[in-house]
Amino acid sequence: MAATERQVVSTALVIAAMGWTSAARADERRIRTDDAVILHAIEDATERSATFRRLVSTIDTSDGLVFISSGKCPGGVRACLVWQVTKAGPYRVLRVFIDKRKMDVDLMVSLGHELQHVVEVLENPRIIRTADLFAFYTQIALDPPTSWLQTRRRGGFETARAIEASKAVREELEHGR
Repeated sequence: MAATERQVVSTALVIAAMGWTSAARADERRIRTDDAVILHAIEDATERSATFRRLVSTIDTSDGLVFISSGKCPGGVRACLVWQVTKAGPYRVLRVFIDKRKMDVDLMVSLGHELQHVVEVLENPRIIRTADLFAFYTQIALDPPTSWLQTRRRGGFETARAIEASKAVREELEHGR
């Protein structure tokens, strides 16, 4: 078995051993969770929101694996992209934490917001390490293109694309559009 194949098999075994599940078959979905509430929110938002579906589809066709788990974020925000990127075989692995105490539209909107940040990272193939992630957001904060609103707040960054995704997901969930 070649070294790359061993890495892929090793990564798959680690993921399986962690008990992660996905919103569909594990061999298709790149967004994983081990939490039934989060899984339900992902499934519900995917069914009801075209924007959320687009984010999931973009991630599913990328080289990323995204693990979403219950956790606390700095600054008391409901959800956050963890400032860490690791490589596992051919995949870039990202994590999202979410405060899932209330299963509501806000939970799904927060997930959509963070998945937009994931897409921003995965669109840039040069981001393969944590330092690359920080440099990426720092650079656009210093010299933002017109499509980015970049502010540093609560120990993190915010983007116009994630804010727009939040608004679109909320509109689609609340009004069925």
